[in-house]
Amino acid sequence: MTVYSFSSAIAFIICLTLSAFVFFKRRESAQNRFFVFVTLLIGIWCLFPVVTHTITDQASALFWGRVIYLFALVVPAVFLNFILIAIGLNNEKVQRRIVKLAYILFFLFSIVSFNPLFINNIKHMREYAVVVPGPLYHLFVLFFGIMCLYAFYNLIMQYRLAEHSSKNRLRYLLVGFVIAYIGGILHFIPAYIGVEPIPHDILLVMYTLIIFYAIVRHNLMDIEVVIKKTLIFSVFFIVTFGVFVIVTLLTQQITDGKLLGLALSSMIIIITARPIENLLVRLTDKYLFQKKYDYQHVIEIFLDDVITEMNLNKIISRTLELFDKTLRPVNPLIFVRNGVKDRLVAHSSAGEVINVIATMDSPLVEYLKRHKNIVSIEEKTAGDPDTAVVEEMKKNNAILAIPLMTRDDFIGFMLLGKKKSDMAYSTVDMSILNDLARTEAIALKNAEYIDELNALYAEKLQAKVKTELAAMADGMSHQFNNRFMVIAMALGYARNALTKISEGFSDAEKEKVNSCIESVSRAEKSAVTGGEIARGLLNFSRPDKVGFKMVNVAETVDQALQMVEYKHPDFSRLEKIKTIQPGIPLTWANLTYIQEMYFIVFDNAYDAIQSKLLDDPDFKGKIDVSVACEDDKKTVSITVKDNGIGMTSDILEKVKEAIPYVTTKVSSGKSGYGAGVHILKRLVEFHKGRIDYETLYGEGTAVKISMPVCDEPQSA
Repeated sequence: MTVYSFSSAIAFIICLTLSAFVFFKRRESAQNRFFVFVTLLIGIWCLFPVVTHTITDQASALFWGRVIYLFALVVPAVFLNFILIAIGLNNEKVQRRIVKLAYILFFLFSIVSFNPLFINNIKHMREYAVVVPGPLYHLFVLFFGIMCLYAFYNLIMQYRLAEHSSKNRLRYLLVGFVIAYIGGILHFIPAYIGVEPIPHDILLVMYTLIIFYAIVRHNLMDIEVVIKKTLIFSVFFIVTFGVFVIVTLLTQQITDGKLLGLALSSMIIIITARPIENLLVRLTDKYLFQKKYDYQHVIEIFLDDVITEMNLNKIISRTLELFDKTLRPVNPLIFVRNGVKDRLVAHSSAGEVINVIATMDSPLVEYLKRHKNIVSIEEKTAGDPDTAVVEEMKKNNAILAIPLMTRDDFIGFMLLGKKKSDMAYSTVDMSILNDLARTEAIALKNAEYIDELNALYAEKLQAKVKTELAAMADGMSHQFNNRFMVIAMALGYARNALTKISEGFSDAEKEKVNSCIESVSRAEKSAVTGGEIARGLLNFSRPDKVGFKMVNVAETVDQALQMVEYKHPDFSRLEKIKTIQPGIPLTWANLTYIQEMYFIVFDNAYDAIQSKLLDDPDFKGKIDVSVACEDDKKTVSITVKDNGIGMTSDILEKVKEAIPYVTTKVSSGKSGYGAGVHILKRLVEFHKGRIDYETLYGEGTAVKISMPVCDEPQSA
């Protein structure tokens, strides 16, 4: 067997082993299944040199060479499919089409794979065999190159965007497959120059070793490998057995005494056994598993880098990076408040916010706040936490929970899984984690203060901008309104003039004039609408008494509900309960303003219900509306109660004072500054009314608007 055939057989065995290893470790993942598929196909392709060179019969060698190439034909399509799944682009429409095209081309190539147009013959050299290509073989080489390069392009683009451990995984994936790709190119070269410079399957062996190292060292494809003890035992056995055999044989050759050789080798093994074992432990710790590190040095680096950092996301990112470099736990998570005091949001080792939320009243959070110390479920002890706490930790694959607190202020907590080295957390580990947690809590608290100061500055800035916009709207609306009215009047005169002129025209001429009259009428209506918009701006900037009349407040409820339903078509799906007291008196008010007030309240109720639907898709929204007289019919009130998400205490205070605050409407997905509640308060006060709020976060909000009943204009 030549070196080419030998490397071919070794590459096949290693690829087959790696495929089986990944398949049996985590075959439920689509990414892993496609990796198994592509590695297995590459391994079968590696058999080409050993099979075609070993079989001396020309016809048989050609047949089996074509059979092996049948597996090689699908490699580009499967490889591209695997890469797109690994980087999360497999569901994009364009990418799916490209993958589908790759499989179609594979199918077409497979049809002609046993035709001389593809592989014409197999040429036997002294140490290997080469393909004699047909015309279609060149197209396959081109297909292979384009598909692989396109896959590498996507992988490189994603690598540039990735961070931390994700970047490391993609790096090894990229390096491994580039080496395999070079091996594929070297396989094609002999078909064109008749010479294979080196056994290209050696590169496939390198590819499998790199991927295996990435699985062990960087948890590639989310496969956790626990082989430390097995590896140490295996190497230790081989070394000690080898020393025993070598020393015994050498002693026997020198002294010709079997007993003396056995005695010397036994003494050497006894003396060197423990140092060899310790050396192997250090080597596996250093190159495959947990890095040994100086705890004091880690604290100093963390203090220097993090305690002065004021960006919350960077603090979390650097802490997770520290874990990756030192303890290397499985699935580390950091839960922090995300602008809401009642919930904690998890950040993963990839530095991203993930869809895991912990409430402040959860069993784990309550336990951490009460005990203020690290919770471990790694080993059962007498002081184990409650079952609910243990279940919550197990749900996140965690065995350690570390609270982040400054005195009695609970900032968040960290969850760590077991070490990838399969070693237990030591007392020294616990000590360093306590120190890190205290430092982390202080840094996060400082970052929260900075965020609050920035938000306060933004609120003041927005309030100033709103005042300036209102003043600008005041001046502009007058100008727009006047000009729209002039345009409307002119168009009205033109319409009347055309109507009179057309009286003496023929039918054909009248038809043309009537067309002009219709166009002028539409323009007139547009001008009137423009004037109404301008007056709306004027009303926002400076409400006045124009448009006041005796209004039935109860009737405006239905009108406002229709307006909200027009804006949100699915508003009609909500359950709406109306309770209107009979005999509600008319009151002196501006109908447009009343409709706007109710519209704002209903719109906010709808958005609160949509926010709750994000947490519970089966949730049923409901709005209760009641209109009643109070104070011996001196006051009319409307109360709107929803069962939406409600408001936190800090948001409620801002709403009551109509202070602008940063918010994102779920219904529209747009950011705002709470301008609606500012307008609502202004319009209610303009009617000498009062607005009250009752809310419970997670349960809903009740808004009550009370206005005096009067039958004559009120002084401003």
